Amino acid sequence: MKILSLWMAMLVSTSLFASGFSVDSVHSTVGFKVKYMMLSAVQGQFNAFDGQVSLDNGEPTSIVGQIDASSIDTNNAKRDAHLRSDDFFNVAEYPYIRFKSKQIRKNDVGYVAIGDLEIHGITNQVSIPFTLLEPMVDGFGQERLALIGQIRINRKEYGIMYSKKMDNGGLVVDNFIDIDLNIQCVKKTKWSNGSIRLRQKR
Repeated sequence: MKILSLWMAMLVSTSLFASGFSVDSVHSTVGFKVKYMMLSAVQGQFNAFDGQVSLDNGEPTSIVGQIDASSIDTNNAKRDAHLRSDDFFNVAEYPYIRFKSKQIRKNDVGYVAIGDLEIHGITNQVSIPFTLLEPMVDGFGQERLALIGQIRINRKEYGIMYSKKMDNGGLVVDNFIDIDLNIQCVKKTKWSNGSIRLRQKR
């Protein structure tokens, strides 16, 4: 009986300090920008994504996320169709972009999530610097937090090899893509099995 009581106390104690948050895609943005014709940058976003953030004693312990690659949106239907084609994301064969952290380190300005980023069927380890805003309670009594991060990737490292050039030899589409994460999360009322369900931005 004493062992059972001790085990129950430990379980309750753990649940008090460990918590999970689900991405609120309606109030979040996964944006990107890439230089076009060596001049200004084309900007866009993905409209369908989801993810989970786990905390322990207020510190982030894991981050997982998934994006529907076909939800890419640059405010130009013709360009978006090209980006979905096999010149770029080839969404028919590689429908998802995924990230799963292996480790989260704290530094002087925030955190760094080290993990696997899968794009176009290719997985590379990346480091994503981010800041975590203090949790707060909204007007509906829901606990929320915000995660803000940035990362630059080389698309060719993910097999996106489109290389059309201009007359001066410069690339029409730059190799480097800047990704901006402005993510708001809401505390889950129940523990899940870790599965992710994509949600469309409204």
